[in-house]
Amino acid sequence: MHEIGHALGLEHVRDKQSIMYPTYQLKQRSDVLTFVDQQSIQALYGKKTEEHFRSDIRHGQVFGNPLGGVQFNIVTESVALNNSHRLYEIKVQCQEGLLESMRMYYSDPPAETSTHRGTFISLYDTDTFTLNKNEEISIVQVKTGTYHGMKLILGIQFITNSGRMSQQMCGTNITGTTSTEKFNGYILKYISGRSGDLIDSLQFHWRQENSDIAPPPTTKNQTTGLIKVFNASGNAVKCLDVPYGIGNNHVGIQLFRCHGEGNQQFTLHDNGQISVLGKCLDVPDSSSVDLVQIQLFDCHNRANQHFTIDDQNRIRIFDKCLDVPRADIIDRNIIQLFRCHNGSNQNFTFVPID
Repeated sequence: MHEIGHALGLEHVRDKQSIMYPTYQLKQRSDVLTFVDQQSIQALYGKKTEEHFRSDIRHGQVFGNPLGGVQFNIVTESVALNNSHRLYEIKVQCQEGLLESMRMYYSDPPAETSTHRGTFISLYDTDTFTLNKNEEISIVQVKTGTYHGMKLILGIQFITNSGRMSQQMCGTNITGTTSTEKFNGYILKYISGRSGDLIDSLQFHWRQENSDIAPPPTTKNQTTGLIKVFNASGNAVKCLDVPYGIGNNHVGIQLFRCHGEGNQQFTLHDNGQISVLGKCLDVPDSSSVDLVQIQLFDCHNRANQHFTIDDQNRIRIFDKCLDVPRADIIDRNIIQLFRCHNGSNQNFTFVPID
């Protein structure tokens, strides 16, 4: 496993539990990847993700039974579905007031349709909610409850950004709990969940409204240079670096010895974007939680790519700061988000290239 790591591009690390520690230990398991190993390989090749969707998708809570039935997710099931598609029609069937089947339709190009979820019976009536042109779903109301000892989705209702409301789709005569999900400034992109004979659970996935246009970073007042970080004593320095110059979406940003090649030349733009190799630094899923790793992604003009540099040389976004994990100024350490503090591992020095 150690030599396979080298073949994939990994180098030795200081973590004694890692498969990439320089010397092999007889009692060490060789088939387990530590967190450091996972970070390193993901920095080179990116994470397994819904990568044909933009990075600012916001995933809502799971309603219903998260363990029931079989999972469905149009994003991972359809290679063709991408950012150009929009959810435009939803059809459901009810049986004895229960949400029995559900089908989602996504617009051109080309049109994509999910398979029926739950049990579709052609003899039953179908409730349909179709969105008008330029209309999107901005609020969902989900009714959940227990039926014959099973936790299920009982009914569902949608409200659009124009204020139009769908009919109550199933669950009208059954006791349950109704929950509302909405995120200010977001509209519904796609729906996933779990189903067996009925719909066991649903999860809604949202994108920022009016964010389909992805302009390149502004070229006004831009400056290109190296972004350096020093250890607490000031006698060791590394640079932000794109591993091996692999400028793919979802590749992590690491520390590495400073050499000044293209994969260390970052451009600061006056709109807050930081670009390198034709991509931009990006916060996955617009997350603001600690330990989220900073990645490369296609440049767009949404909040999860707008950084600021404060008077303490901290690079800030979403009230967090870019951070060197464990203040360990070593090669291959992946940059993360973390709560802002005064440590040297959040002090980045931008050195313009002449």
